[in-house]
Amino acid sequence: MRHLTKYLNVIFKKKDQHSYSLQEWIINISICEITALSTFYIHTMYHQNIVLVASFIGIILGLISTKERFKNIQFVGYCGVFVGMSSTLIFPTLLSVCCAGIIAGVIYNLSTSLLFGYGGRLGTIAFLSVWGVYVLNIILR
Repeated sequence: MRHLTKYLNVIFKKKDQHSYSLQEWIINISICEITALSTFYIHTMYHQNIVLVASFIGIILGLISTKERFKNIQFVGYCGVFVGMSSTLIFPTLLSVCCAGIIAGVIYNLSTSLLFGYGGRLGTIAFLSVWGVYVLNIILR
């Protein structure tokens, strides 16, 4: 038990004590929602390969993030791209994608220092938000 506690303390150690301002929260949530909607919309309406759409949006995010003001935009944006890569069987409407993008943006803001530096954080956030909206859709039907 002692080894497990030590391991969890290393994983969940707060390496970045940065907390976002209200403006940064709104920007992060908006970027996550916009990229999720963009990825899903381009893929479903124009029948483009989802990996190519995600790559295209990632390139745009990379070009925007060269400015100092937008240095973290590629991370939250790519989290939204992961949300938008979901199937139309999971998200029948754009409203579902919008809700999942907002939830992913909120989770991203809350988990800034959680699992920092470990792989898979953005995918995990996207999975949790997509799964939450999917379960909510099942319950509300």
